[in-house]
Amino acid sequence: MPRTLITLDEQINDFPEKIINLNNKIFFESYVPSIEGILTTKPKNGNHIDHKSLEEIVVEEDSELKEHIGQLKLKARNLGIKFKYTLQEHNTSDIIEKTVCKDLLIMTYNACFDYISGDNSSQLFNILKESKCPIMIIPSNFDEINELIFTYDGKETSFYAIKNFCYLFGNKLKDKEVSILSVTSNLEEEIKYEKNLMNYIQDIFKNVGLQRLVGEDTSKEIYEFALQFNNPLVVMGAYSRSHISHMMVPSAAREIIFKKKIPLFIAHR
Repeated sequence: MPRTLITLDEQINDFPEKIINLNNKIFFESYVPSIEGILTTKPKNGNHIDHKSLEEIVVEEDSELKEHIGQLKLKARNLGIKFKYTLQEHNTSDIIEKTVCKDLLIMTYNACFDYISGDNSSQLFNILKESKCPIMIIPSNFDEINELIFTYDGKETSFYAIKNFCYLFGNKLKDKEVSILSVTSNLEEEIKYEKNLMNYIQDIFKNVGLQRLVGEDTSKEIYEFALQFNNPLVVMGAYSRSHISHMMVPSAAREIIFKKKIPLFIAHR
């Protein structure tokens, strides 16, 4: 059973409902999907809020939110989707722990940036680094995918991200146009396993093309390329461990994330 985890901002709006609606046309092909939403609430006045008092806040102080959650549960049940939500204090450890048994973590940019205070992005990037499943970061108005952009630099991490995406979405999105995008310092630079990757993707998707861009600023090139399309999704092997130090090394995804506009799929080993 495919299992999806969604982080919800305090406004909650209609994002979870969009995810439920999208499930049948974008997400998993078979089995009964399971969607869990995490409503993250920031501690008030700097005081610690335990799970019991957080539950009371939602039940007693926010009847509108309670009603919306009830409607989401009903809608999901009518579509054959298992949906539940969890309340938690504003921290990252619970999210990371839950990703162990999930197939996908979905975060809106609004929810992502709830984890950033000033210039401190350590909490957000800790989620990206430590997540045990792939992550999608998307705008709240996300409702369609028309173009897939697979970023590829010849490294195992980018191939790994593409394989994960194909596993989760290949059957549903096989008719979408795919661009395999590589950014190099010159046109003569060799990209390892490019032919093998092309063959792999063509076995799944019907419309696949190679795109080579020359530039030194990888983030800028990827971002500007994606902006050419209507409703693109960029796939990146954004965070990889060093074989020597096992430290996490951020990649071009960082600057794209801070622009808060392009939907991203991020996976790492």
